[in-house]
Amino acid sequence: MSFYARRVLPHIINLAMKNKDLTRLRGAWVPQARGEVLEVGIGSGLNLPFYSSEVARVYGIEPSVALQEMARRRAAVGRTKVEFLSQSAEEVLPLADKSVDTIVMTWTLCSIPDAPRALAQMKRVLKADGRLLFIEHGRSPDAGVVAWQDRLTPVQRRLAGEILGRIEARGFDVRAGKLVTASRALGEEHYAEHKEKPFYGELVDFITSGPLVAMVLEGPEAVKAARQVIGSTNPLEAATGSIRGDFAIETGQNMVHGSDSPESAAREAELFFGEL
Repeated sequence: MSFYARRVLPHIINLAMKNKDLTRLRGAWVPQARGEVLEVGIGSGLNLPFYSSEVARVYGIEPSVALQEMARRRAAVGRTKVEFLSQSAEEVLPLADKSVDTIVMTWTLCSIPDAPRALAQMKRVLKADGRLLFIEHGRSPDAGVVAWQDRLTPVQRRLAGEILGRIEARGFDVRAGKLVTASRALGEEHYAEHKEKPFYGELVDFITSGPLVAMVLEGPEAVKAARQVIGSTNPLEAATGSIRGDFAIETGQNMVHGSDSPESAAREAELFFGEL
């Protein structure tokens, strides 16, 4: 497992899951848990502050050591007793049949490779009169939103880790990095040089459509080397083995942006990070 997967991606997940809309939904549903609770994918412990005094104990499934470390810190300052299960949700749970009163699962099922197997384990341990509190991503009824959900499917498949793992493997030094959602104004300024081109609006729409990982890379011939890793702008012309060649099919949604000159790199770094 790469350094990115072990130490960077967990913090990105933690930040992404802390937005106000998700917090509002946690506040509405998690307090309904009662008794012995199994939380599938406890992650960094963002649900822990919302458990009421009617919860006797939370069993938290989390295979990521880094996310579990964050959850343990939150549990240490909370009032809820938490026992961590360092395993995947598909593995046999070390709990007796029909021993759990509530199962909590928030934005987790989409990340489980073998969901039916995990659900079978949950069914086994849940009491006959128990309850499942379940929040998940869904397909929008709005056709315009659906189009963007389809375009963003690679992000939901966690290709961010694969992409940044390739950048890390090339040997770049990461001078700065953060998870950010670009405003419309920032997206327009970022792509200002393409303002008169027919694809300008599509580029801005894509870069502002959701969270992105912004990074400043350093190394010998960094711009040239990074663009080799990234691949040609048109994914259909990009070399197999490059990021765009392997993961993208449309020019307007080609997975990753890379500066095309040291001057562009300096301008774009200042847009996202100010003066470094």
